[in-house]
Amino acid sequence: MVLKQTLERVHLSNRIKAIPSYAFSKCSSLKNLYILDTVLKIGAHAFNGCSSLVSIRLPINLKTIAEGTFNGCRSLKKVYLSDTIETIGDYVFAGCISLRKPWIPKNIKSISETAFNAFEQT
Repeated sequence: MVLKQTLERVHLSNRIKAIPSYAFSKCSSLKNLYILDTVLKIGAHAFNGCSSLVSIRLPINLKTIAEGTFNGCRSLKKVYLSDTIETIGDYVFAGCISLRKPWIPKNIKSISETAFNAFEQT
């Protein structure tokens, strides 16, 4: 799909409460992601394979990072997580080979053993 190859920035309306599974999957040109605090849920694999994504700022009300959300984001260096995050699912940051020293929120209750795997899960 041509759109996913040229999409560099996304401006989401403040009316958006959820980002569906696979919504931006394989958007290879997407570089920076700032998700408004109105978003309460991000579906599984929503940003899977966004290989140019460098930084992410997640909403302050997000409690769970679903399975494979950022899997294969090879250029990802910075992730801004809020203290409200309680669960980091399977393969969330798998294949994020540029990610250094992720900050873990103080209220975390569960981190999957595969959350930070070096390989990509498809």
